[in-house]
Amino acid sequence: MSETPLSEKAIIIHSEDNVAIAKTAIGLGTVLRLNGTRVTVTQTVQPGHKIALRPIDKGQAVIRYGQVIGIATEDISQGGTVHIHNLTIDSLRRQYEKCVAYQPVEFFPETAIPKFQGYVRNWGGIGTRNYVAVLSTVICSS
Repeated sequence: MSETPLSEKAIIIHSEDNVAIAKTAIGLGTVLRLNGTRVTVTQTVQPGHKIALRPIDKGQAVIRYGQVIGIATEDISQGGTVHIHNLTIDSLRRQYEKCVAYQPVEFFPETAIPKFQGYVRNWGGIGTRNYVAVLSTVICSS
């Protein structure tokens, strides 16, 4: 079977991740190439689902976004899917410490504040015509 660069079929979000996210359906037996490593997909993977980039032992952390998103409940082979059937968050140690990475904000002096093309609203505020919203839609990204 021919090899396909992993970047054509999946996304690796952070260099420390041990899973990749399927961009499209990836069929059983597909061989993905990543930095000289061959990852053979051991079952069909649906878009948005995770593929193990290397073996993940039972009890080992599953890492996505460079963060632990769960613990493997069974051994997961390289190329296997990672989902609720073999992943749990029950035994994770959660960090509730607040402001541990706090760094004071250095404000710009008034003369160095960047400018943009916007408009003045009737009530004195400013606005633009474009909106960008970033929302956490799943527990993995929150």
